[in-house]
Amino acid sequence: MRELLSTEQMIEADRLTVERGTESFLLMKAAGEAVASEAKVFAESFPVPLPITILCGPGNNGGDGFVAAKFLKDNLKGGGDRIRVACLVDPEDLKGDAAEACAFYGGEVLSFESLEIDEGALVIDAVFGTGFSGNFDDSCLTLFHKIIEAEPRILSVDVPSGLNASTGEVVPFTPRADKTVTFFKKKRGHILMPGATHCGEISVHDIGISDSVIPDLGGDLTYENIPDIWSHYFPLKREGGHKYDSGHSVLLGGRDMTGAASLAARAAMRMGAGLCSIVTHADARDVYRNYMPELVVEVYRGMADFHMYLDMPRRNAILLGSGAGLENPKALRKAVFDSTAHGEKKACILDGDVFSVFAEDPKTFYKCLHEKCVLTPHSGEFERIFPNLPGCKIKKAKEAARLSGATIVLKGADTIIASPDGRTVINGHASPYLATAGAGDVLAGLILGLLTQHVPPFEAACAAVWLHGEASYRIGVGLIASDLPDIIPHLLEDFA
Repeated sequence: MRELLSTEQMIEADRLTVERGTESFLLMKAAGEAVASEAKVFAESFPVPLPITILCGPGNNGGDGFVAAKFLKDNLKGGGDRIRVACLVDPEDLKGDAAEACAFYGGEVLSFESLEIDEGALVIDAVFGTGFSGNFDDSCLTLFHKIIEAEPRILSVDVPSGLNASTGEVVPFTPRADKTVTFFKKKRGHILMPGATHCGEISVHDIGISDSVIPDLGGDLTYENIPDIWSHYFPLKREGGHKYDSGHSVLLGGRDMTGAASLAARAAMRMGAGLCSIVTHADARDVYRNYMPELVVEVYRGMADFHMYLDMPRRNAILLGSGAGLENPKALRKAVFDSTAHGEKKACILDGDVFSVFAEDPKTFYKCLHEKCVLTPHSGEFERIFPNLPGCKIKKAKEAARLSGATIVLKGADTIIASPDGRTVINGHASPYLATAGAGDVLAGLILGLLTQHVPPFEAACAAVWLHGEASYRIGVGLIASDLPDIIPHLLEDFA
């Protein structure tokens, strides 16, 4: 498991480690040495070794910077001549470990006001760390404006200065680092947007904090989405099995936007669903049949027919909302009630148009949901169906899961998956090429394929989101949604 800590949890991890016998300055020395090691490799990777400017703040982040300066001065070729150190405050005003670190460095310390930033330099940003809140003062604004104009390489310590480590929010002039060196565990802000775009490559270093502190950090833990979370639930085909062992998916196919359900159905089957039926209007039947011969295409004349198709016992997972259309909102609402309130509570994914038809009455929507439901809204749809929830994106997703009793997949560059039991995962494993029409329908289909094979909702959502992102990396530039389903079998080979 890969925990993502909030600011408060990281502060508590430091405190508990000191309380249990580790000197706080030893943690700072280990952090500074890690920064120096990463900076040395980075600076010497260029044909002409880079000069290094280290910006130190008044707290422990600045202390890490002073320690890094000492190690670089002693170990970098031409160290004393290549390094400049500047501090936000007068060194005489430093306190605690930061003051000890400055004395440990023992070299000249410039003021921010006197500093010029060289275009060809490496800047180590150790001004503000995980404890930052508020806004930059005038001297910081002036300096970070200089940095933006000079465009040097930047290595940030723990988080780029100005980034909220809990929420991913940034203030104006927060630097965009080429690399961020952090300690013990990644922070939520490293993965959440827009903070993720400011961190560059992230490396995590052990500085002497034990995993034994994790149960005592307080608050709910959030995790980064990695295969360890869900791979042991992954369905495998058995010798001697038949298609019904892998379940039967049902989708409501729209009359006009036929591409959405088609993409979702293809994704579900590529993910391993044994059968997949699209129930649709008579005048759209041939569109779906011609798209994919493996699909079972069934016609309905009214919602009673749809209910009949759902009632068949082997049909165990349902997708509603992908291109279903809004020409008959009452019919779509009835489809949701029929699907979610069905006697045995079949697994159900709700997407797209479903959130629009319940926007005026979200509480009724919550009442018809259950623990086998997965909701996959993007941010606009989320606000439509879960209006005015307080807090950051993580808190909103967690509260939505609690209110609805369903697994929430809040889609975006930093997709959040929240379970009604409190488990929360952030997915940073996706490329920007997923910002294309139909990609969300493919994701819904991937989740459907796993639910059809009896993977639990939370794990199915986490797995599908990760594989969706992995497929986007494999395809790269020029990706269109219809590329995604057909690369899934190649990804599944890693889990066979």
